[in-house]
Amino acid sequence: MLLRKWWDASALLKNLSIACYIYQQNLLRYRAFSLLTYIRILNGFLTR
Repeated sequence: MLLRKWWDASALLKNLSIACYIYQQNLLRYRAFSLLTYIRILNGFLTR
């Protein structure tokens, strides 16, 4: 029973770390994308 609880806890922890990793990757991608969009808009204003 105790082993079962420990197994559930470790599985939950693993899922949580995977979710955090995916979230960080998405956050980095989103930041890069928004930065590129911002630069593009800025260039559009400057070259007008």
